[in-house]
Amino acid sequence: MKTHLRCLMLLTYAAALFENAPVYAQATFEIKLPTMVELPGGCTEVGTMLMDNRGNEPREVCLDAFAISSHEVSIGEFKAYLRSTGFPAPSPALEILAHELPVTNITWFDAMAYTHWLSEYTGDTYSLPSEEQWEFAAQAGQGAGTQFSWGNLPGSNQANCRDCGSRWSDISVAPVGSFTANAFGLFDMHGNAAEWTLGCFHDQDERVDRRVNGLRLSTCRNATLRGGSFRNSANRIRVWQRAGHDSTRGSDEIGFRVVRLP
Repeated sequence: MKTHLRCLMLLTYAAALFENAPVYAQATFEIKLPTMVELPGGCTEVGTMLMDNRGNEPREVCLDAFAISSHEVSIGEFKAYLRSTGFPAPSPALEILAHELPVTNITWFDAMAYTHWLSEYTGDTYSLPSEEQWEFAAQAGQGAGTQFSWGNLPGSNQANCRDCGSRWSDISVAPVGSFTANAFGLFDMHGNAAEWTLGCFHDQDERVDRRVNGLRLSTCRNATLRGGSFRNSANRIRVWQRAGHDSTRGSDEIGFRVVRLP
């Protein structure tokens, strides 16, 4: 009898606790957006005379004003998109890596899906940069023929590449903004993570369609990367340098930055 009474009292107590338990609101989180740098429109020469299949032929381009993110999109910024939408992370590593690192291991389609969300969230128009926009930003006002944002010699510890002399060289990506910004205020235009752009590596390439989180996207099989990565030599991170990569496959050395159009 005593045992029965004790159980009844415990059940009554537990019910009271449940009835009076506070109702907690759903956990909130900060929506971290990329810091954008406004660039003036202008004309410049892009490409190179060095015909080694690593650059476009030199030509003059004239661009309208646009804004570009000051650094590669970080894990923290990309996770804000995932949390806001409830979409799954394209890579399990995103859950354990530091938020200050550039987001990597994402496909061209993942990067474009992020820009679509950013456009919907802000009401502005975001995209991956064209190759011309990217190269204009990397030149940082130095004009045609420049090799790096800071001049024509790679120097030491100016960027994160295989032979650039940084603590991360040929090991891993560095936290975004770890090196001196160029004259436009842009970080990591050379090395660290190679960056997806809108460009196709070959003019005539097969098209690839993918549906990412309900969004139907299309591009060429081999999309163009710019800027090079921590595994590339200094010669492979020059302003005009291009590389092709399967748009459906990510890598631990590939990330992206975004542009905002007027």
